[in-house]
Amino acid sequence: MNGPIVQNIALCLYGNAFLNGETVSDFLNNSTAHFCKTIEFSYFTKNFLGKYDEKILYNNPDIFLKEMNSLQTHYNLYYEPVKHDNGLEERMSAGFIGGGGKWLLLSTNKTGTINWSSLWNVIDQNNPDNRIWGVKYIQTGNKFLSNEKDENYLDKFYNALDAIYNFTVSKNDSAFADNFKNAMTTLDSHGEKLFGYHKDLVPDCYKKIEYILDACQSAWVFGGMGTWNDVYFEDDSIFEEYKTVSDNLYSSLIIAVIQSVNSVQE
Repeated sequence: MNGPIVQNIALCLYGNAFLNGETVSDFLNNSTAHFCKTIEFSYFTKNFLGKYDEKILYNNPDIFLKEMNSLQTHYNLYYEPVKHDNGLEERMSAGFIGGGGKWLLLSTNKTGTINWSSLWNVIDQNNPDNRIWGVKYIQTGNKFLSNEKDENYLDKFYNALDAIYNFTVSKNDSAFADNFKNAMTTLDSHGEKLFGYHKDLVPDCYKKIEYILDACQSAWVFGGMGTWNDVYFEDDSIFEEYKTVSDNLYSSLIIAVIQSVNSVQE
């Protein structure tokens, strides 16, 4: 999964863990922030000239989580699909910064709900530690948003993995078969076997969902050149099957992330 997605997941889970009494500090050392020089939280106001001024509320995620925790804040994730004007399928752009649908971090407390949308920009291209990104979580609204619950999301995710794995094997494409197989192995073993890159994505108090998010990491093959999105078949019928299994996996992945992360508040 790309940086904005996993960082939204981590902030949501660690924020809720903080509320439940787990120690949370040095978020910039979390693997989801490994390439980030700054992570700030801000909002924009219109001045008397009609231009927008930025007001930084918190200049690092530890301060954000600490201040929000003092207000007994809990967090949710929200996902909103997008339709591209050029007809590009959502999954085709999902591997890039700013691509795919809209991911929002929702913080809710007695004062209401704030919707935060992340914006990633390269601010230090030559950083010796490769911390090139400046991330801003911008307040974009104050309405609670909720994706529809799906009690069968794990079954749908597994079935989508099984279908795309069988399709891949039948076409002798071992390059991606391992991704799908690893994800199914993680689900089958209920987390005894993990393959995901981000080993600290889930805080200790929410280990019950770690295996789901680990499987999502393995199964996320939607990027640019050289990824699953770059696969092409000249046979129209095979290519249509490829698009079907790809779209089903992509949609089931989104649902698996949202349902599992938001389940910690239930």
